[in-house]
Amino acid sequence: MPMLTVLAITPTHDRIGFAYFENDRLIEWGVKNLGNHKSNEFINTALKTISALASHFEPGVAILPPWNGRYRNTVRGRITRGCRIVLSDTVPMIINSEDGHVRFYFQNIIGRKTPNKHTTMQALVSHFPELEIALPPPRRPWESQHYWVPMFDSVARGLAWIDMHHDEQ
Repeated sequence: MPMLTVLAITPTHDRIGFAYFENDRLIEWGVKNLGNHKSNEFINTALKTISALASHFEPGVAILPPWNGRYRNTVRGRITRGCRIVLSDTVPMIINSEDGHVRFYFQNIIGRKTPNKHTTMQALVSHFPELEIALPPPRRPWESQHYWVPMFDSVARGLAWIDMHHDEQ
């Protein structure tokens, strides 16, 4: 069976989280800060970063978050739409990973009907202990999202898709 290489990407309004897998092994992960999202070059910088990630890893599959619905006119939506165009030349398969699929996957892993983001990140650390150093404390409602959360979102999307993909084979 050929090696499955997967690059999961999660753009936000100011950074990009990514995770690269070979089969079900997490090889590389991180967050790239994009700077001032109010500048005209912000989306170009994001797309150049994503193109560089794809060139470096040469994945067989790219997994992106949904860009439609509530994200359609957000920075995340515009970057995700642009990703599809940028990656279409170099990546053979681009998957739109719906939030509901990832949530369903972690409901089964964690055993809770509605796992929150922190319990999902804890489950990822249990699966990949090397991520423990990046595990943020639980977020209180008035706090902004921690720097490492987009990376954890990418790992979650990638792992959920890979496990579902392996079940189909």
